[in-house]
Amino acid sequence: FDRKRTVGGSSGGEAGLLAARGSPMGIGTDIGGSVRIPAHMCGIAALLPTPGRLSGRGMAVARPNDINGQEAIKASAGPMARRVD
Repeated sequence: FDRKRTVGGSSGGEAGLLAARGSPMGIGTDIGGSVRIPAHMCGIAALLPTPGRLSGRGMAVARPNDINGQEAIKASAGPMARRVD
């Protein structure tokens, strides 16, 4: 626990949980740094795969009628953990 750090970003809750050793691994979604920035701020590791590299099947869509408004820049789900090894 380090009071000098902040979680930042939309996957910040997952990053904070990992940094506090509440979970061994997590997954976050990223378009513009939502996994990478919280990982950096919390001192954990995160990877951003190429969009479409990992299946998005089963990921919830927070829009009515499953209409996806983000077509130009694809989100990507990536793993987060305290360490890479």
